[in-house]
Amino acid sequence: MKGLLAAIVTIFFFYPAIAQQMSYRVRGSVRNAQQEAVPGASVLLTNVRDSALQKTAVTDDEGNFSMELQQPGVYLLIATTLGYDRYVSDTIVIDRQHSDITLPGIVLRTGAARTLKGIAVTGRKPLIERQIDRTVVNIDALISSAGSNALELLAKSPGVTVGNDMIGLNGKDGVLIYIDDRPTYLSGADLTNYLKSLPGATIDKIELITNPPARYDASGNTGVINIRTKKSK
Repeated sequence: MKGLLAAIVTIFFFYPAIAQQMSYRVRGSVRNAQQEAVPGASVLLTNVRDSALQKTAVTDDEGNFSMELQQPGVYLLIATTLGYDRYVSDTIVIDRQHSDITLPGIVLRTGAARTLKGIAVTGRKPLIERQIDRTVVNIDALISSAGSNALELLAKSPGVTVGNDMIGLNGKDGVLIYIDDRPTYLSGADLTNYLKSLPGATIDKIELITNPPARYDASGNTGVINIRTKKSK
């Protein structure tokens, strides 16, 4: 009887912590009007209330994406890529009853041709770039970066999970964190506190490297997250 009572008390006290650790998943695919996969498209999940960016993803070679987040809420999903009009979804409700959502296929359509006269066009970096060996998040293109810290920006990056003093990349824990190509040699709470102390305004880009080249000291299949600061320029 005492054992049963102890178990009930344990569940009562630890249930809130378990609830807070619950994760939510949104997945789907991006196609064009010809139903061909659109790889490398940026997928953004924003809060309906204040348009704050919650999570990002990049479509793979088959046009599929998946993003994991820690907070329930009501969101809009935006899909963009060069040469296509921006797609904005209807509202998406994420809660305990809708914790793993597979969206209907997203279709991106090419915009109508326009003739521009006397207008200077300036280039702007996209939020997410998919390179040969890494995915790059350009922080200056992230409107909600002001007032954020490095840990919060990582939590919004594609494939990155943050929680319980652990940082994961594409389902792999124990990711190595580099600052300007130099290892931090920190882990656990020490790493979390350090990233919280690093203002988002000082960060230029975040490089997510799932298969690190030899110059990174990453053994096995452990990924690398390289945070490049504006100071490094």
